[in-house]
Amino acid sequence: MILSESAGWVFKIRLLYRGSPTIPHHDTIPPEGNQAVSLDRVRVIEQTIQQVRRRAETFNHFHMASSESESQLILKSNNSAQNEEHQGQLDQRGPTPPPVQSPVATTHSVKDETGGAVLRRGLTSPDAKSAEVTQLREGEKFVPGTTNQHPPVGSSAGKAFKVGVSEDRNRKCRRTMEDSHSFLYSYGGVDGQGYFAVFDGHAGKHAAEWCGQWFHEYLLHELINSPRTTPVPDLLNSTFHIVDTKLSQVAAKVGTHSGCTAVTAFLRLEYQNGEPVGPVGAGTSEKAVSRVDPHDIDDQPWKQEAIALSEARNSTQKASDQRKSSMEESRQSKGGVKRTLYTANVGDARAVICRGTKAVRLTYDHKGSDQQEAQRITDAGGYVMNNRVNGVLAVTRSLGDSSMKEFVVGSPYTTETTLGPDDQFLIIACDGLWDVCEDQDAVNLILDVKDPQEASRILLDHALSQFSVSCFILDLPTDNLSVMVVSLKPVSFFDV
Repeated sequence: MILSESAGWVFKIRLLYRGSPTIPHHDTIPPEGNQAVSLDRVRVIEQTIQQVRRRAETFNHFHMASSESESQLILKSNNSAQNEEHQGQLDQRGPTPPPVQSPVATTHSVKDETGGAVLRRGLTSPDAKSAEVTQLREGEKFVPGTTNQHPPVGSSAGKAFKVGVSEDRNRKCRRTMEDSHSFLYSYGGVDGQGYFAVFDGHAGKHAAEWCGQWFHEYLLHELINSPRTTPVPDLLNSTFHIVDTKLSQVAAKVGTHSGCTAVTAFLRLEYQNGEPVGPVGAGTSEKAVSRVDPHDIDDQPWKQEAIALSEARNSTQKASDQRKSSMEESRQSKGGVKRTLYTANVGDARAVICRGTKAVRLTYDHKGSDQQEAQRITDAGGYVMNNRVNGVLAVTRSLGDSSMKEFVVGSPYTTETTLGPDDQFLIIACDGLWDVCEDQDAVNLILDVKDPQEASRILLDHALSQFSVSCFILDLPTDNLSVMVVSLKPVSFFDV
């Protein structure tokens, strides 16, 4: 009904015909006798009609097909807002999107995972699942490296920040949930460090769900196995390429071709000279090994390597008292400790920090509407129609999407920000929020809210309220919603 009525078709065709940069626009009819131009225009309109029909069929198929059929989709109907100029108020690395690089070749000790039971055929649920959010009570043991687990209130692990997460399928417009999220306290075994991420899937849940489960493990491996002086943005960049390659391998092995946008943030404690505090990776649990299904292990040497890594982590954890003493000595000799926030993203999921009362974006929207990205795709042999890569995908960078990897790359945009007392909180969310809410508006909505869980819910409810009228009739976005708010209240523990 939405796209099949004649008036609707005319409206959509007119928008595509007059708005697409790849379709010539003429305000007057060609003069009589210029048959070639007229025929060209007819062909263009016919091609545009076919594009609209395919997108309508994709929309109907996505909302009405069975779960098994939905998992095979390659398209995602997602009308994204125009890209805003990136705000550069902070001291950040990478003022422009980095050039496309070849995937970084490396070996790693985390599982060469194809998703295990999550990605095997015969899926029972089309919804992506994130690790359950748990809150430990006083007296319960907190194990660094446990995904989506809050440490006991008052513990040293919880002094640095507090996380709140809210998500919703957006039932008015979507039948499945394709978002995933993850956060970790004491990331790398260092109290005060944190990892935060949101993955917005398309064409199925698989890429987003896989990243929610494994991305932080691959980043941790890069942190452990690289020289301590290696810039974190470089490690984030290599991790994105490794994960992108892994998802392509999953696609080839399992037969799925989903993708996801991604925004990740790593809050690290550093000495004033930029060196990390403590041995990165200390205290990480055996979780990466213990949760592996032995039947899913294809490479036994990998298992031995992973177990060795786990044993090394546990051995380091046993020496925690000595480490803390050494850290205190280093702190005194190196001039105190600072907090540095590193972010990386592909696609249109965003991270926005509140500095004072102002919103400052830490990410870059990779969309077909961005001229620089459109030029890169054209140079690679592709094209952008209606702000979509090859007329299909609204984002120009992502993880996964193996069928379009020649154009839709996994090279992230990275930033580095030294936190100070004016930095209040961090918002990480998929485009389901940002399509209907400006950065500053999001900050204003939760500026006086102390509880990050309540703040994330306020932002989620605000976004959902924008869907009170049919999404497609008004050309509103039709996305799932995932919002993470991280309170960055300064405390004396960090000597900032």
